[in-house]
Amino acid sequence: MKKSIKKIFAFVVILAMFASCKKDENQVVFEGGNPPTLTADRSGTISISKLTKSQTGVVLTWTNPNYKLNTGSSSQDVNYNVEARIKNTGTYKSIAVVKSAVSISLTQEEINTFVTKAKIEGGLDMATDVVGDIEIRVTAFLGANSSTNATNVSSKAIIFTLDKPYSTDPDLWITGEACTSNWTNTPPTLQKFTYDRPTRTFSINVPLGAAKYYKFLTVSGQWQPQWGIAAGTATPLNTAFTIVENPGGGSDPEAIQAPATAGTYKIVVDLINKKATVTP
Repeated sequence: MKKSIKKIFAFVVILAMFASCKKDENQVVFEGGNPPTLTADRSGTISISKLTKSQTGVVLTWTNPNYKLNTGSSSQDVNYNVEARIKNTGTYKSIAVVKSAVSISLTQEEINTFVTKAKIEGGLDMATDVVGDIEIRVTAFLGANSSTNATNVSSKAIIFTLDKPYSTDPDLWITGEACTSNWTNTPPTLQKFTYDRPTRTFSINVPLGAAKYYKFLTVSGQWQPQWGIAAGTATPLNTAFTIVENPGGGSDPEAIQAPATAGTYKIVVDLINKKATVTP
C-alpha cells in the first residue's frame, strides 16, 4: 500500500513539473515594433492667435508600429502619446494620448494652452508674444502609459515654429479711492498685478492713499467678478487676511481699507486660497 502511494505521489510531481515546463514554453514574449512615421498637414510655421484660436493648428498622422510577439503579430490596440518639447531643450511632455487611432487634429487654442502652461502643470512654459520652436513626436505603447514601458517606440520629431503663443495667465487689477484711478472697472495698466505661475499668486507695488478703500477685479471692463473682504473683517498689515468673491449675480464684498499711512505697498493675492497680504 505504501509503495502504491509513493508511486502515485511521484507521478503527480512529474505531471506538475511537465505542466510547469509547458507553461514556460508557451510564455508570450514581446519582440519589438517599428518606430511610427510621423507626418503633418503643414510644415514650418504654425500661426497662433486668440482671434483664430478655434481653427486647426496642425493635423498629425502616423503609422502603426506593427508590434511583434513570439506568437506572431500583436492583436492588442496600440495607444499613442503625442509629445512635444522646446527645440533641443529638456524632456518631452504629453499633449494628448490617442487610443487606437493614427491621427489627431489640434486647434490653435489646444497648442497654445499646452506650450504656455507651466512645467509643473505639464506644459512647456514658453514665452508669449514671441516666436519659438518646438519638436513634436509620437510614442506608441501597449498597456499602461509610462516612461519605462518596454513597448515604447518613438517617431522622429517634426520641428514647428510657433508664431506667436499668447498669454493665458489670469488677470487681476486693483481699483478704488485708495488708487490713482479712483473707482473704475477699467483700471490703468499700472494697477494690473503681475502673475507668478509657480506660486499661482498675483503681486503689485502700488501707491495707496491713507486709510482709503480698494477692491480687486479679474476682468477689465466689468464689476464682477469682484474681490474684497467680508463685512466686519479687519485688514492687518504684514499678515495674510481672507478675501471673498462675488463671481457675479450676488452681493458685492466689502472694500478693503488701506493702511493708515499713505505710501507704496506690496500687495500679494492668492485667489486659490483666498488670501491677501499688504506690506510696506
